[in-house]
Amino acid sequence: MKVKISWNQFQQLSDKLAERIISSQKNYEGIIAISRGGLPLATLFSHKLNIPITEILHARSYSEDGEIMAQLKLDESKIPENKRQDKIYLIVDDISDTGRTLGKVMEQFSSSDSVTIYHKPKTSKYIPTYYIEDTEDWIVFPWE
Repeated sequence: MKVKISWNQFQQLSDKLAERIISSQKNYEGIIAISRGGLPLATLFSHKLNIPITEILHARSYSEDGEIMAQLKLDESKIPENKRQDKIYLIVDDISDTGRTLGKVMEQFSSSDSVTIYHKPKTSKYIPTYYIEDTEDWIVFPWE
């Protein structure tokens, strides 16, 4: 089932996530946004948590018609290898659907944390560090 969330719902869910992140009392070096879906959430967190967006990684796992692509297309991080493991970053995406994108990014940033609004437990091979809701619905975000 398709579920469309409003900007107001997005804001409320984001606020809940921000509170969880704040309560962890971790100090993040920066935010790494996974485009395109992670950009709105990363921007909001950058302001709320006062953490700079350090990098935007371009990832694509769906074709234009919504089909899952056989090969995940993901930019290589420009952050040097030694800083990927020595520092804790907050990796931000909108949803962990199959988990392929987050899983691949987290291979590059194994000491970092990940955050999404939604997680699909039946299809995702990766569980984010922080998320608000489990779902099996097709989520339509306000920017889509």
